[in-house]
Amino acid sequence: MGAFYRTILVICLSLPAVAGALSQKPGSYLVKFRPNTTESVRQTIHEHAHAKRVRKYTHPAGLELVQIPASLTAKALEIYQKDTRVQFVELNYQMRATQELPDTPLFDVQWGLGPTGINAGPAWSQITGDKSVVIGILDSGVDYNHPDLRNNIWVNTLEIPNNGVDDDNNGYIDDVHGINGIEATGDPMDDNGHGTQIAGIIGAEKNPTMGVSGVVQKVSIIPCKFMNAEGVGDTASALACMDYFSELAVRKNSPVKIIATNNSWSRNRPSMAFKTAVQEHQRLGILFIASADSRKGNNDTFFVFPANATESSSIAVAASDRTGSLASFSNYGKHSVHVIAPGIDIYTTQLDGKYGFMSGTSASTAFVTGMVAALKSNNPDLTWIGIKNLIFAGGLPTASLDPYIFTSRRVRLIDTNGFGSLSCTNQTVAGRLSPKTANTTIRLGETLLLSWLSINCANPNPVGLPNIGLHDDGVDGDDAPNDGVYNKLFTPTEAGTYQIAFGQNDIITVNVVATTASQ
Repeated sequence: MGAFYRTILVICLSLPAVAGALSQKPGSYLVKFRPNTTESVRQTIHEHAHAKRVRKYTHPAGLELVQIPASLTAKALEIYQKDTRVQFVELNYQMRATQELPDTPLFDVQWGLGPTGINAGPAWSQITGDKSVVIGILDSGVDYNHPDLRNNIWVNTLEIPNNGVDDDNNGYIDDVHGINGIEATGDPMDDNGHGTQIAGIIGAEKNPTMGVSGVVQKVSIIPCKFMNAEGVGDTASALACMDYFSELAVRKNSPVKIIATNNSWSRNRPSMAFKTAVQEHQRLGILFIASADSRKGNNDTFFVFPANATESSSIAVAASDRTGSLASFSNYGKHSVHVIAPGIDIYTTQLDGKYGFMSGTSASTAFVTGMVAALKSNNPDLTWIGIKNLIFAGGLPTASLDPYIFTSRRVRLIDTNGFGSLSCTNQTVAGRLSPKTANTTIRLGETLLLSWLSINCANPNPVGLPNIGLHDDGVDGDDAPNDGVYNKLFTPTEAGTYQIAFGQNDIITVNVVATTASQ
């Protein structure tokens, strides 16, 4: 997996700059130490590099944010990279809220919940949600005073409001509703509006006389603010949110069982630091729902983070229009973007108790996160594996989506004839997840992950697997046993060209390039 990740990184960095690409924060780096590296040793290495530690993370362990003087950056990086006690060092890049189109209110309000959207209405007679289901939102914060949201905002029972004391001893004062990862405070109030829009799609409380409804009307939403008023944040602040959610999940008193996080944002650079945080969330049973981005790109060939995360707990979401077709602005990817959900003219909550329209894969991602909450509310025993598989398999097959979306399905909460995530019966989905392209190049000595998903509704489906030695047992490249994702690490021993047949009409070519001393 590690070598395959490095191959993607090289390809990504060789691509031309794209519009909207975001820069690194000057002198800001993330350093990951190997296990059992003592505090004194870490401090000595930082001092040697003339770096100042800004933040220390608990999840993943050993990760730290440092600031390096511009004139000493090259020397500091050399020190970190050569020290065997350092696992990796990387730039603290910025990311942005997934691009939305201008507000364009058209036709009937909240069509995304209706028959041409996810078809949530018929499901509400069965389930409207449950406050015990907890969703984390990494975004610009949430207006937790909004009349449609305030009853569905999580309350930290271990914290006494407004007393200026860190009652639960987690490093944040008065984090009653979540945190601000930028300022390291206990106030996740939204000053941009994007996070409030997302929260409304997931879990606005239905009111018969005013306002809007979320996919579920009862849920507990934990806002974590890592993007500023301009909708821009950095990796370090997002990692603070991931760390906060992990700490809530494992705390000794009143642990918070978060089932998923919503990530309606993107950047065009990978991050090993954030990848390890996603892996930690998977270990804790937390799904990672990410927007495919809204720049018309093919994610199979152009790297978009975090949508292109390879962890089995990740779901990448594209945007559909009112006909169920791919929205004109949406990114796509036959082997990288998993499902599609409504993303045009979505009516939702806005700042200061208001309502309005938004468009983009940000919105479609929130619909899927809301479906996660609905499925968990309906069946508390479902794990992240069952929920993810039901979202994949429960969609409505749509032929026009086949070239663009892995499942070729648009999500449905409930339906007839075996369709719908709540009503899924004998629906199978199978296909190649990795590699994402039919022609791949790696260096001799590196490994390539071969990955194939095969499920029947919530369950793994070992019928008809490609005959290439795939397995779903949690070893040799498989990161989650019995989840329906079958894997194998391909490690060639000689340079040359290899062909691997996933199926009669799915044969990939792997070019293995010999390394030299200069390389």
